[in-house]
Formats: sequence, C-alpha cells, structure tokens
Amino acid sequence: MLSPARERSGPSATPRFPSHPARTRLIDRRRGTALQCVDATGGPRVPKVLLVTGGSGFIGGHVLATALAAGWGVINADRAQAAPISGVDFRELDITDEAAAGALISDARPDAVIHCAAIGDIDEAERDPYFTWRVNVNGTANVARAAAQTRAHLVFLSTSTIFDGKRGNCIEEDPPNPLNVYGHTKVAAEYAIRVLHPAATIARISMAYGYPRTGGASFLTRVEQALRSGKPTNQPGDEFRTPIDVLTCADALVELAGTHTQGTIHLGPRERISRYDFALKVARRLGVDERLVQDRRAQTLPGRAPRPKDVSFDTTRAHHMLRTKLLDTDRGLARVMGG
Repeated sequence: MLSPARERSGPSATPRFPSHPARTRLIDRRRGTALQCVDATGGPRVPKVLLVTGGSGFIGGHVLATALAAGWGVINADRAQAAPISGVDFRELDITDEAAAGALISDARPDAVIHCAAIGDIDEAERDPYFTWRVNVNGTANVARAAAQTRAHLVFLSTSTIFDGKRGNCIEEDPPNPLNVYGHTKVAAEYAIRVLHPAATIARISMAYGYPRTGGASFLTRVEQALRSGKPTNQPGDEFRTPIDVLTCADALVELAGTHTQGTIHLGPRERISRYDFALKVARRLGVDERLVQDRRAQTLPGRAPRPKDVSFDTTRAHHMLRTKLLDTDRGLARVMGG
C-alpha cells in the first residue's frame, strides 16, 4: 500500500483495494476505452452503471460527460436538469429526502455513485447554515446509506476548506479545523460516510476551475468576464490553493469510481498558487491588461465568509495511485481555455 511522503498525527486513511464480488475492478488502462465489468465466471461483458448526484452542477456536469465518453451507463440524479446531455438518463432527486434517495438508488442498482450534490457556495452556506446542513450532511448521509445498501462503490467530492489554512501542503491525515459553515458541513459529511459506507472514496479538491457544461458557478468564468469587459477583479494574494481544472477533476473522479479505491485522496497537481497569481495567469492567456487583477487581502473583501489562508495540498498519494495526469495550472488552463 502507498504511504504519504510525510506523516502527521491523525488516523490512517491509506487507500485499500477491496474486491468487488463477481466483477473485475478495471479491464482497460487506456484513456477513452469503455470501462466495463466482467462476470467472474467469464460471462458476457455488461456496461457499468454510474449514478452522479448533482450532475446539473459545475463539476457534476463534466463528470457525466466524461463517464459517458468512457463507456459507462450514466444517470444524473438531481433536483432539476439544467442542460440535457444525450445518452444520460435523468432522474429527479432531492437528496434530503431519505426515502427518495434510497428508492432511486435501489432501483437504479449502480455499480458506483459519485456524490457531487452540495451547497458549494461558501458565502451562501454562511447565510443559511440550516439548509446547508440539511443538504451537505443529511443529504450525504442519505446517499451513503443507500449506496452501501446496494453495494455500490461511493466517491464523495469533498474540499480543502475542512482545514484551517495555518500551514498548507495538507496531507490526507491532517486533522480538520474548519473556519466556516461550509467547511463544518463537509467535515460532518466525511464522518457520516466513514460510518455508513466505510469502503467509500473521499476525494478532496482545493479549487476547481473551468467552464460549466450543464450549470453551476465557475470562478474562472467570473474572472474572465470581468477581465474581458475591462473591469478590475479583486483577488486575495494571501489565499493559497492547489487548483485543478474541471476536466482533469472529472477524469480522476471517474477513474476512482471504476477502481473501488477505499480511503481519502487529495486531487491536484504538485503546485501551490495564490488566487491573485492564478488570475494573473488568466489575464496573460487572454492578452488583457494585467493591472486589472488587483491584489486585495482577504479580510478587506466585504461580505465574504471566512476562508482558510493556505489549504494547498500534498498530492503525493494521487500522483502515485492515479493514471489520470494531474495537470499544473498552465497546462490546465490550456486544456479548458484552449491554445
């Protein structure tokens, strides 16, 4: 088993690879080749089925498209369908309804579930903590319980915001200490998953960027719109992240769904960059005046919930385990923006 490059106090979360009854974990390593499962007795191949919660959101929409291209049978389970993707089966679901979540997942009988549905806007979460808890914690528990009952592998999308940002280069075993409501709900959701579905994968990201495919908010879109219109964009130079482009993020999540990895993993390149420097890279790619990107300390931005300063990742585990190439910011921006 792989171990992190350095150790800190905290429970071990080294991923394991439990067997999946009567199925192979993965039959092809080549990107783009259809992922399929094979009956252990040598019977005919049948496509794997992947259920994605929150497929109408920013990351979930790309997960749908990536899984479909890889040969999965894909189900989008969400409260509403923002933009249909041909070949994806939409099922309406409110994850806060325990009975509905259980019935839908039991009926679909997916091989794997990628749980993206969440209140992901940190400021919105701060304004309505009760509703955020219902969705991010109770909803996650409902999905985890149903996935475990149907023996579907679960991949849960979590966040670096569970950390306090005091030292950065966070490893998977670092103890959480969130500074805002959103972070607290994600800590509780991770705990619920470890109790209800111990074989699940918890995949944390630090900052995702790209363009929405089906819906959802995008940091890159907001920055680009401001810059193209000649308006300044205020970005904190004292907040550090390990950004991952949304296409690579979707690749990694779909790969994890097919390998039945157990434990926690940090997704992203071997990189630490501030939001200010990230926005400068966007300005350079657009060929606009870099002076439009203004360095504003986080505490001077009005109406903003507390954010951790440095929640960059140590991604050693992901780079050792995954076939997906985790692109640095320059290559990631080239992939999502073109050129």
